[in-house]
Amino acid sequence: MAQAEIGSSSLGNLDQQYAPKPLLALVSEITWLATADGTLTWIHPAAKNLYGYTADELTSNPRLRLDAIHAEDRQRVQSQLQSLASKRAGDYEYRVVDKAKQVHRVHETVHYQDNDAGEPSICGLTRIITDRHNLEMAVRDAEAVYLSLIESLPMSVLRKDSKSRIQYANAQACEQIGKPIEELIGKTDFDLFPADLAKKYMSDDRDVMRSGKLHHDVERHQSPDGNQIHVEVWKAPVHDAHGEAVGIQVMFWDVSNQKDAEHQIEFENSCWRPCSIPFPIRFTLRMQTADSFGSVAVALENSASTSLVMQSVNRTLTSSRPSMPEELARMSVE
Repeated sequence: MAQAEIGSSSLGNLDQQYAPKPLLALVSEITWLATADGTLTWIHPAAKNLYGYTADELTSNPRLRLDAIHAEDRQRVQSQLQSLASKRAGDYEYRVVDKAKQVHRVHETVHYQDNDAGEPSICGLTRIITDRHNLEMAVRDAEAVYLSLIESLPMSVLRKDSKSRIQYANAQACEQIGKPIEELIGKTDFDLFPADLAKKYMSDDRDVMRSGKLHHDVERHQSPDGNQIHVEVWKAPVHDAHGEAVGIQVMFWDVSNQKDAEHQIEFENSCWRPCSIPFPIRFTLRMQTADSFGSVAVALENSASTSLVMQSVNRTLTSSRPSMPEELARMSVE
């Protein structure tokens, strides 16, 4: 034990003697030695960057290091040290409150071993990870905001990797596909949809990855009950920090009602289309009512078209003037 302490003390003196103070102030990894009960016997001079106390102050008063452990973490750290005799190694994180009452986050790795005299001791490496921890928390907060936004959108959202395997799906997408998130992660469209639909979906994915451009379409989709519906789809590439395309993001929503309405309008227009072309034959419709006269000139192609229009006009006049006696309405073709 004495030999180890001499070596440790010599190492500390060398660090203080030869390491320039500006360089020492940049050190964020602190090595230390302690007895089996955790009492410091040596610590690197860079400990001042963490605790605000010099190495000599920390080794001469072991309570300083113990008291510097955040009150909410102290019991957990002590339990870790006490279990070293059986575990032989430990790895954990906790908070340190320095001399100026500033809080730091550290990651500590410790090993239980026998020194040259055969006495049990602890050697440890304490890394200051405050900046990394703050960055990780900022990333987590940003991701939480992103997920909150995605989950609140009234549409289905998927994120796929470069192989079109699903990496994320919001609740709306899970409901639309009819599977929980656990059954979607890692799956491709061929695992979820008929082959003809999956082939088209993945072809579009490859086009987005290759071109780096947005993709927009209204396409067929199969609902969980097996019915064919129509969805409006937007696909966009996902880029990493280097600007490389690493996947795609897909947004889609059901537009079946809209498509049905469009088809109905198109069908109704097609029924009247033969009567909307200029024709060589003209006739004049004269309508006489109790208090007014009116006429409408209509061009028709043949007698069949004439009959259709006349029937329609009669229905229109009758519905618009329900109280008009039929004998007061007269039609003549000129």
